[in-house]
Amino acid sequence: MEAVDLKRVPIDKIVKIRERSFEEAWKYGGTLFDDGSQYNLRRLASAASKGRPHVLNDLIERMRQRLFELGFDEIINETIFPAEDVMKQWGPTGYAILDRCYYLAALPRPDVGLSLQKQATIKSFGIDLTPEKVRTLQLILHKLKTGELEADELIREIASELHIADDLAIEVFEKAFFEFKELKPLPSNLTLRSHMTAAWFDTLAAVQKYSTVPVKLFAIGPRYRREQREDTTHLRVHNSASCVVMDEDLTIKVGEWIVESFLSSFGFEDFKFKQVGTGTDTYYAPKKHFEAYAYHSDFAKEGDSEAGWLEVADFGLYSPVTLANYSIEYPVLNCGIGVERIAMIMHAYKDIRGLVYPQFHEPFTLSDEELVKLISIKNAPRTRQGQEIQRAVVHVCETHGFDPSPVEFVAWEGMLLDKFARVSVIEPEKDTKLCGPAFRNGIFVSDGNVIGAAKHSGLSTAITYIEAFAAEAAYEIEQAVKNGQDELEVRVRISRSPSDLNIEIDRTALRFITSHHKKIDVRGPVFTTVRMKVT
Repeated sequence: MEAVDLKRVPIDKIVKIRERSFEEAWKYGGTLFDDGSQYNLRRLASAASKGRPHVLNDLIERMRQRLFELGFDEIINETIFPAEDVMKQWGPTGYAILDRCYYLAALPRPDVGLSLQKQATIKSFGIDLTPEKVRTLQLILHKLKTGELEADELIREIASELHIADDLAIEVFEKAFFEFKELKPLPSNLTLRSHMTAAWFDTLAAVQKYSTVPVKLFAIGPRYRREQREDTTHLRVHNSASCVVMDEDLTIKVGEWIVESFLSSFGFEDFKFKQVGTGTDTYYAPKKHFEAYAYHSDFAKEGDSEAGWLEVADFGLYSPVTLANYSIEYPVLNCGIGVERIAMIMHAYKDIRGLVYPQFHEPFTLSDEELVKLISIKNAPRTRQGQEIQRAVVHVCETHGFDPSPVEFVAWEGMLLDKFARVSVIEPEKDTKLCGPAFRNGIFVSDGNVIGAAKHSGLSTAITYIEAFAAEAAYEIEQAVKNGQDELEVRVRISRSPSDLNIEIDRTALRFITSHHKKIDVRGPVFTTVRMKVT
């Protein structure tokens, strides 16, 4: 099967083949790429602009820099902990906390033999399964069981030892080694980090061995919570900006200093602190756990004294009981700030899902600036002479576009692809002009609409009707001379759509315009003709 220049994935065809056989569909996919084709790297360069960060990661980076300024050192905490650690930190209430944790499970190493039935299945593919190959396969399966061979290397090993192609090895694996389909994950006692606190105790126990106090550390990373559902305020994975101070004679005032010094850099003004009831987070000492509230003027309401006050952080002194469980010798203050919570406040999001996963939960939208970048000239000349022809046609039209007809102006003449060619802009009919009245119109974007006009308050694409048409004319002239044509006329009459003008609007932009009931209006009488003759 011949390779093709793959511009779009033939989804329907692949799905149809996949229904018959995965291996056949997989092999077919490999034939779709033409290794001899030349990818136009200029396509990437022309579209290159500074990339945009995700608002969440942008905030995380700003938070990192602010914590550096406050003298905290960054550290990466562990993510996976045995369930026993939760009990060491929380005490008897840990049993309730474990309900919020994700336990890790894994597939057991399969005990797969090479029965006579399996050997018969392998032979049914026309494979010469000698006794030596049987012994080798048995050794491979034993290595898989003992962990000497990684599962993702199994197919490659089967193909190598049986001297067959990878695609056939996949089919042999699917038909002969059915035990893999029946494997069920087995749970372990390992949990994913549900609180960043869970990680600090091991870290601090290790750090105190080679550090002098005060120790100031921070970590920003995900927490995994077994939420019953994800909604506007709950995600199963969210980020915490957590910092600790380990020192002698710590007081709760250190937590107030961290919150005020840190969050004042993000637009928050006044702060107030509320003690959390005892018996909640028992890794904090009694009456040493506080919530922090900050005032943000964007959320203030006239006549409502509580509006504008938002919960932004919590902090506290770790319980000496928990510290003792880890042999930590000094008092520790911890402060935790929900990154998504701060991002929602700063960017006025009401749904955390839209903030974190806009590709799934935010309505598809494009700014006018983004739309402008998605509008371009479709066909353009490839040669230097062709580009000269394009510019010459534009110059003649701008200079003589309103001259009365009949009229003809030579725009360019010279050698084009080893032939002497003359290019003219003409209008043979009487009592009209060289060009129609809309030839100078430009393409503008305004509130999601694409508009063709002589002047407009919208954002300009810097493309005019005559420039786009001249590019098409020069491109077609190049193709005509290349194909041995001696004469060619290229004309545009009344423009009704972008394609009439050689203007291309990206599919993404079209999808946005259509779904948001915007319009594309590039109508106008252009009436311009370009003639080429090879002499």
